[in-house]
Amino acid sequence: MMRPMFLIPTGTDRDDARKPIVVPLLVFACVAMYLAGRPGSPFEELLGPKHLGVAYEEFHWWQTITYQFVHAGWIHLISNMFFLAAFGIVLEGRLGRLGFLALYLAGGAFAALAQVWIGHWLGYKDDGSIGASGSVSALMGAVFALHPRANVRGIAIPQFVRAQVSVQWMIGFALALDIARTILDWSGGGHSGIATLAHLGGLLFGFGVGVGLMATGILKRNDFDALYLFKQWRRR
Repeated sequence: MMRPMFLIPTGTDRDDARKPIVVPLLVFACVAMYLAGRPGSPFEELLGPKHLGVAYEEFHWWQTITYQFVHAGWIHLISNMFFLAAFGIVLEGRLGRLGFLALYLAGGAFAALAQVWIGHWLGYKDDGSIGASGSVSALMGAVFALHPRANVRGIAIPQFVRAQVSVQWMIGFALALDIARTILDWSGGGHSGIATLAHLGGLLFGFGVGVGLMATGILKRNDFDALYLFKQWRRR
């Protein structure tokens, strides 16, 4: 298969046969929240970004959870749902339903705090943050820790053909892109409007949780996880 620059992910080669339950429920919740909070909806004020999004001004702790289910448009929603499904299925099988849900929500909360507080310290214009991308980034970080040799399957863009890339390549590309956007936004060279600090915070949180679970023995290790690869690298 080819290696595309952009990929719509549909899964990984580490997915097991167990049918996920939490992943589709999260997708359903995000879609339902988007439909209920759309402009013109009778629930727009209650379920829209102004009330459920997270921002430095008028910060409320519960917004670090609710913002994960609010999206700015169909493209924002659909792209996050593809990544949630692609990385969530393998993790729900590995962590269990409650463990996966805890990682998703806690990762999103950590990502929100990174965006709000570090962004304020850097002097970002505070437009507020919404969306599941911080939570999804935490899932990506955890998959990288647990399955660094995994491949991500999906549809290549713009060719619209089946393709796959290594999870290392995908995360490396996302990391480089978010760091570049963060530097540009901070220096005044651009205003991407993307919560890059949430992405970076989520990746760091997910990777740290994955490594921590293996290091403490809560998750069984194998010869393909990040700790094993790091050990092999130190021996060289």
